Amino acid sequence: MSVDIDINRLNGLELFKSYNLPKEKCIIMNSCWQAILGIRQNGDLDVLVTPDILADFEQLVEKQVSIMKYVHWYVEPFGKSPEEIIRNHSVEIDGIKFLSFGTYKKCLQIRADTGKVMPS
Repeated sequence: MSVDIDINRLNGLELFKSYNLPKEKCIIMNSCWQAILGIRQNGDLDVLVTPDILADFEQLVEKQVSIMKYVHWYVEPFGKSPEEIIRNHSVEIDGIKFLSFGTYKKCLQIRADTGKVMPS
């Protein structure tokens, strides 16, 4: 079985690229995988950034790109800081870091177990 991975399906990708954020300081999160795999289109890009670039990034951001200002509760089991998530749970595709698919699935399960999202 082959999987068609295409990050160009992501709404907001070109806008995100235009910010020229250092790839070691940011990671695209959450439903990005559903768009990358062609399951459904994303509404926005959830981007987790390190605290040292957060203020600058907040001044740049426009619709279609959403800032995650902290590590959300369903991601905390994998790391307490953005740096830890980026370092240990990212995959790089075409020079952009994404939350790894395995970690994304585990986050969905955590949310499903608490009734916050439907299991997939």
